Formats: sequence, C-alpha cells, structure tokens
Amino acid sequence: MTIPPSQIDEEKAVSRDWLDLARQVLNTEIQGLEHVRDNLGPEFEQALRVLAGCQGRVVVTGLGKSGLVGRKIAATLSSTG
Repeated sequence: MTIPPSQIDEEKAVSRDWLDLARQVLNTEIQGLEHVRDNLGPEFEQALRVLAGCQGRVVVTGLGKSGLVGRKIAATLSSTG
C-alpha cells in the first residue's frame, strides 16, 4: 500500500504541530520550576528543618486536588522514612 505524498506532508505537519506543542508545554513547565527555584527562601528551609526534626507521625491533609497531592506527599514520606 502506498501513501499519497499529500498525506505524508500532512502527517509531517501534524507531527511538527505536536512537537511544537510539546516544546511549548515543556518551556512553560521549565519557567514555572525556575520561578519556584528562584523564590525559595528561609521559610522553605525552616519547613524542611521542622519536617526533618519530626519524631513520630506527620499529618498531611487536603480536599479535592490538594487531597490527592497530600496523599502523594504522605506516600513519599512513608516510603522514605
């Protein structure tokens, strides 16, 4: 089965569109992470020290999407001790 050249060109264009979109998404995420990195301050360090110094249990709460994120954080804390 042969594919007409016009269909091949169209598939290449669609592929480029998807790649461009993927690059845009990654660039947006990179910018967000750079913003977080650049705004880390003493409060973040203090929170880490408090967590590192905890003995016993750490309670993580949330509703909706923050609850899902909380579950992931709790799972990470459980698995890393």
